[in-house]
This record gives sequence, structure tokens and C-alpha cells, in this order.
Amino acid sequence: GSRFYRLPTEEELKLAAIRFRDTIFSCQDFEKTLNSCKPGDFVYLDPPYSDSSRFRGEYSYEGAFSLHDESRLVETCTKLSERGVKILLSFKWKESLIEKLDGWEFDRLNARRSVAGFAKSRGFSAEMLCRNF
Repeated sequence: GSRFYRLPTEEELKLAAIRFRDTIFSCQDFEKTLNSCKPGDFVYLDPPYSDSSRFRGEYSYEGAFSLHDESRLVETCTKLSERGVKILLSFKWKESLIEKLDGWEFDRLNARRSVAGFAKSRGFSAEMLCRNF
């Protein structure tokens, strides 16, 4: 097969290791991860979409990110915002998020989608950037 992207060189991997030296990576529920945030921290969130009309979530499988998870995310973001954590959230355009994240700023973007069997089926989808700063 072919690859869209080349693998990093050994030198690039070593540079990444240096840059991430003081970084903590974790694989756990987002709520548990975000509970460790302190005032002044910056968090970028790009969760999978929930409850798409055509598919079950962004990646077409059940259980990826539910409406319940979306509600937990909003609740967690609200608590973090109250604690002074700066948050940038990217998500599909959803009016209900604007209503739930009171006091936040929202930008609408058109994102090109590259996931489709045929190039002519690929189009744009409405996305949003939500921020509390």
C-alpha cells in the first residue's frame, strides 16, 4: 500500500522526546484526566462527535462517544472554567452547545472531510471552536 505521511526520522523522534520531557501522557476517561487541571492551565479538547444522524458517532461505531459523554464533557468544562482553566474545544456545529456553554465564545468553521469511499462524496461539514477565554 501507500502512505499519506512519512514516518518520523530518528532525529525527529529524539527531538520530540526532548520537547515532551516534562509532559504527562495518559490513557483514561477524559473526566479523570481533566480533574488534574489547575488554574491557568490551557486545555485543547477534540472529542469524537456524538449521535450523528447518519452514523453512530464520528467513527461509525457504537459506544465511541455518547450523548451522555457529551453532557459530562459540558459539565466538566463548566467546572474547569470556574476554576480558571482556559479551554479550547473543537466539535461539530451544534446549537445546543452554545446554549449550554453560557458566556463562551464560538466560531463557525467549514472543515473539509476526507473520509469517503469516493472523492466526489467528500465535502465540508460545519464545525465549531468554543473557548472560555
